[in-house]
Amino acid sequence: IAVRSNPNVKGVIAGQQEHKILLYDDDILLISRNPQITVPTMCPLIDDFSQISGYKINWSKSEVMPLSKNHNNMLEVQWPFKWVSSGLVHLGIKLVPGLEKIMQVNFQPVIQETQNLLQNWSKLTMSILGRINLVKMINVLKINYLSYMLPLALPLSLLKEYNKNVESFICQVKKPLFNRTKLYSAKSLGGLSLPRVDWYHWSFSLSQWTKINMVNEL
Repeated sequence: IAVRSNPNVKGVIAGQQEHKILLYDDDILLISRNPQITVPTMCPLIDDFSQISGYKINWSKSEVMPLSKNHNNMLEVQWPFKWVSSGLVHLGIKLVPGLEKIMQVNFQPVIQETQNLLQNWSKLTMSILGRINLVKMINVLKINYLSYMLPLALPLSLLKEYNKNVESFICQVKKPLFNRTKLYSAKSLGGLSLPRVDWYHWSFSLSQWTKINMVNEL
């Protein structure tokens, strides 16, 4: 409350809202558009909170990622933060300076991990339903988490790569004995109910955009 209400803490304006601080459990993400004024004001506020709550902030391990091309390098000398230019991780999401790279940076490692896991699992003797359930329990959850946290357009190349890996694992690289659409159709329609990660991604994105529009209309 002290950070959000302080006029000297300058956040980033998106739509009609000014965002200054994001909190989740013991993770804190601070957003500032004027660090020369914001940081000297913000640090004492957080130190005061630390004394009351018992949670101490290790400033030397706190990471700062500059977004502006006009970033003043002298700030890196003034403050005891760990400065990172390539990106930082918050709640399992890698934040990078450019939005055009954020989907590739986050989804590509998960898709590569999926491919490696599926190659190992393909050695096991399982039914088609068993393979589908395995994909549901392990891989879909990770993909959906990224989709929920990053409501941006999912590159088609990543989606095709993921679907190719999953479908090859389920069909064991053999020519399927049934139409591909049956993999994704509901069981009530005679399908195998394999989750469509692109549909999940669209629904998560629409949900987030709906929330933004509702806030802007208030």
